Amino acid sequence: MWYFNIKKPTIVIDNGSYELKAGFQGHYAPSCRIPTVVGRPKLENSDEDFEDQYFGEEAMAKANALSLKYPIQRGIINDWDGIIYINMILIWNQFGIMQESEHPILLTEVPINPNANREKTMQILFETFQAPLISLVNKAVLPLYAVGKLTGVVVDSGQDDTNIVPVYEGYYLQHAVLRRDYAGNACTQEFLQILNKSGYYFYKHYYRSLIIEMKEKLCYVAQDYDKEIKKYKESGAEDTKYELPDGDFITIKNEKFRCSELLFKPYQEVEVGIHELVYNSLKKCDPSLQLYLYLNIILSGGNTLLKGFRQRLQKELKSMPPESIKPKSLLRYFDIEDTSEHNFISWKGGEILASLDSFLFTCFERKEYDEQGPSIVHRWMYK
Repeated sequence: MWYFNIKKPTIVIDNGSYELKAGFQGHYAPSCRIPTVVGRPKLENSDEDFEDQYFGEEAMAKANALSLKYPIQRGIINDWDGIIYINMILIWNQFGIMQESEHPILLTEVPINPNANREKTMQILFETFQAPLISLVNKAVLPLYAVGKLTGVVVDSGQDDTNIVPVYEGYYLQHAVLRRDYAGNACTQEFLQILNKSGYYFYKHYYRSLIIEMKEKLCYVAQDYDKEIKKYKESGAEDTKYELPDGDFITIKNEKFRCSELLFKPYQEVEVGIHELVYNSLKKCDPSLQLYLYLNIILSGGNTLLKGFRQRLQKELKSMPPESIKPKSLLRYFDIEDTSEHNFISWKGGEILASLDSFLFTCFERKEYDEQGPSIVHRWMYK
């Protein structure tokens, strides 16, 4: 096949609901991280000196004058024009690549991506970006590659949703995949509402980045929520003063951990906590696999970076191991791996995959596309 002679490094792109991460094969970390947001001037500002659209941090900085749209929600692209614009600017301007037809592209996708979206992605990458080779890779599998494993359970919690994905020998077990809508954005909204009730009023997109920044710096997951609440009531645990951009200060009390408790104790009675999602997913797997899956849980996504998240999840899961695990003395080996790359671990897994000789066999080539069209993407639908 002609494409085995390609010498240019692969461009690895992880399109997330909150942030796009991109970089070249051979690099340790993504060289570019951009908020996945597009801003277009509001009607009242259309006659002023504004460009047609902005993206990323520049769009966030002009949020009060723009209508912001997030092209990816719950991992699914819903604004193709926006995502094409972001990726074109990224590849042409950020990377300085004008001949993208020389670079293969690896793009991550969510575990259950609609067929129509997969075909549309294939069409854009081949026709708009003129890529010679394309690999669409399930982002739930990639965190395992990043830590040198092929089997385990990936707990992926980003901005919009949380996915529990068991993986065996590099293939995800579709029947056992579970997802819920509570994740980073739910914590952000909860934090905002609690602050509003405490007398601090933040509203509109203009404050979104500020609230997220405060959450990431100050908030944490309580290891025992009731004890933490009691500690604040009885001993007046230390409050935190936070300086706002205008120089004012606000005082953060138990809001610091109240906003994240919904990850483990959702308000809706029909929902279950993340630890219970993991348990329910494991129960759907063959009993002979459950021990190995249970002992190889990997975290992925920015929401898992909340202080105390890993420890709380480990504590909860250790108290409810699958019944198939015998003898129980094996539980002493249970330890959720701590990595410092949770928020770009999928990208890192993609970079590792792109560096393997076998990577070429996961790719679609332009010649195939020209002959068969976008439907070729279904050839490896369940990889």
